[in-house]
Amino acid sequence: MTLEWITDVLQIIFADIILSGDNALVIGMAAAGLAPQFRRRAIMIGMAMAAIMRILFAVIASYLIAI
Repeated sequence: MTLEWITDVLQIIFADIILSGDNALVIGMAAAGLAPQFRRRAIMIGMAMAAIMRILFAVIASYLIAI
């Protein structure tokens, strides 16, 4: 692993974090229609899945950029 590859991954992750405000809006809209006892769980699962997918896609994108 080179330093350049790590820098590319960090740049993509930083850009994803900056642009992630819409995820909170979508998760909030989806959870708003749920019953109160399920709302908190849906928000937590949505946030976790969004973070995991964002990191996974950032790693894949940086690998493809390196090709």
